[in-house]
Formats: sequence, structure tokens, C-alpha cells
Amino acid sequence: TYLVCREQYCKGTAKRLANGIIVNQIPHTYEPNNLEIEWLELKKEFRSKLIQRAIEETTKLRIIYDEECLRFSRAAVHYCWPTAETSMRKTRQKIIPPLPPTLDALKEYLEQHLDRYKCCGHSFNQDYTIDNQGKYTVIFGCIDLIRKVVNQDDGEVHADATFKVVPSRPNCRQLFIMHMVIQNHSIPVIYILMESKTDTAYTQVLMKCKALFPEIQPTCIMTDFEIVLQNAFKIIRGPEVFSVPGVPRKTNNNIESFHSQLKDKFQTVHPNL
Repeated sequence: TYLVCREQYCKGTAKRLANGIIVNQIPHTYEPNNLEIEWLELKKEFRSKLIQRAIEETTKLRIIYDEECLRFSRAAVHYCWPTAETSMRKTRQKIIPPLPPTLDALKEYLEQHLDRYKCCGHSFNQDYTIDNQGKYTVIFGCIDLIRKVVNQDDGEVHADATFKVVPSRPNCRQLFIMHMVIQNHSIPVIYILMESKTDTAYTQVLMKCKALFPEIQPTCIMTDFEIVLQNAFKIIRGPEVFSVPGVPRKTNNNIESFHSQLKDKFQTVHPNL
């Protein structure tokens, strides 16, 4: 491959060998622009750092770009976000793993990549359970968020499941979510993908959550009318939590609203995040 200088009237040429090495043939007929060379090197270093972080992290691409702009302020002038986003997104798409076919396979993948999916510096994947029929559940939650919420909460937990935003692969029955309430604000803190919704599956999940998050000590637990879920909570906490007299909130519409927002956010069957 033969190369020529991009500058008009310059006779400089070079040749790219089969092994990729570039050999100069005719030298340039003008003095080098050291400032432009410096800018190109800075831009190259900036782009390389963006690509590296896009590969190694799951942080939003725009956040990565904004953070690195502070370190490479001069290079950022010549390498704007729309251009950077294209290369960063293509790079990240290349490393997205194939979707696991089952929750068992998802659990295995997450255990092998604990440092990849984090929240506040800790693994977002917490643990899993297997019921007596071999059905899996995978539990997600941010430890730091839960501790901060517990320090301010009113001891109120709302729990409900939805089938509207479960992933098409791996095959799941539902997404079970537990919220805690702070000053009349509902905060989702625990997410659980479930292959089954039996008494055993719910009971094992709640027992596991009780062991994983001992900070959560609810004085009031609110669910819908799903009998198997109520039975599981009765085993874990006792039937007194289902009395509604004197409770200001008698529905879990806040969770239903969150499910609707989640569905609107995805706009499709659960994507590969």
C-alpha cells in the first residue's frame, strides 16, 4: 500500500509493507507542525483511555467521557462526545457476552465476573437459591444503598413481582422486587429473578434475603393478595404483619407504578444490559 502526504503540494510518500510496517520513501517538503503532532498524540491517548474504560467497566459511556474530559481537557476539544460515543459503543458491543440460556448459567457467569457488575464498589449480584424442583432464583442488591436506606427508613417494606420486564433469555417466571419507604418515598432495594413462584421458592428467597441483609428489620410488610407470597412472609416474620388497621398505606400501588415505569423505560422485552 502506497501513502501520500495529505498536505497539498507536499511530495512526501511512504509504503506500508505486508507486515504492517510503514517505510518512508520521499521525505516531506515542509517543516513538521509540532503543535499539531502534540494534539494528535493527546487525542490518541484520550481515545485509548476511553476505549479501555468502555471495555473494563459497565459505567455509562457518557459518564466515562465526562470524567476523562477533566483529565484530557485539551484533547477533548478535538475529540467530541458524538465521535467518541460511536467508537466506545462499538467496542463495548463487541465484548457483551452471549445471553445465558438459564438462571443457572447466569449465576455461573456472574460468579466468574464478580468485579464487572458493581454498585457503589460492591458486587451487585448477591446470591442464589434452588428449590426442591431444581428451579433457580438470582438475587441482586446494593449493600451500600440498603444500609443508607435502613438508617432513614420507617421500618416499612413493600414486596411484589412483575412478569412484564423479565428477560426473554434466560427464561424467567418473574422479577420480584422489594421496596423500602423513606419519608413517603418508595426505594427499590432488592431485585430477584425467579424461575418459579411456589411457596418453597418464595420461602427460600426470603430466608436468603434475611441472611444477606440482616440490617433490614421491618415492622410492617405489605404485599398484594398473592397467597404463596403471604405464606412465605408468615413463615419468616409471623402473621401479625398482615394487619392493616392503623397503617397509613393499605395498597402497594407504589410498586405497581414502579413496574410501569420500568416497562416504559425498557420499551421492549428486557434487553441485554
